Amino acid sequence: MGNGDRDGGRHDPLPGLVRRVGGGDERSVAGVELADGSRYRVFFYDPTRLRQDLEATQDRRPYRAEPGTIVLPTVTVAAIRQAVERLVEDGFFEHLRPLPTGRQAVE
Repeated sequence: MGNGDRDGGRHDPLPGLVRRVGGGDERSVAGVELADGSRYRVFFYDPTRLRQDLEATQDRRPYRAEPGTIVLPTVTVAAIRQAVERLVEDGFFEHLRPLPTGRQAVE
């Protein structure tokens, strides 16, 4: 967290497509708003946290299947912004269901 580009769980508005980021150390929840006004909740993991979550639940749920899950080498606000920009270009959000009107992506 020391370099200032990680949100640290605060819910500060961010410029551009990524509106808010919150969450823990290696998993963050982001609210993304596209140019057409549609909003999405996405989850960013780093490989270490993803492996830990899989190991912790392997007896009852040996998989991780969450719509909008994105794995990054490191979860930082800068990495999230860059990933979202590329994902928009790639059409990633066309395959997700937007949040209903009035529902917050990050609470």
